Amino acid sequence: MSIGFYATLAGDRLDLANQNAYAADSWRNRAEELEQALDTPMSLTVNGNAMRLTCGSAL
Repeated sequence: MSIGFYATLAGDRLDLANQNAYAADSWRNRAEELEQALDTPMSLTVNGNAMRLTCGSAL
């Protein structure tokens, strides 16, 4: 096997590692957004058969 084969293989592995790192960062950011949403105060109002969920700091 030639050096070019190993260089190509190493480059492919690097590309895959970069894609995985990007995906992990994306999931980490989404998890942070969800955690912040859980920390947001919420209020549930029931009026007859209608329910309304409001969220935000103006409760």
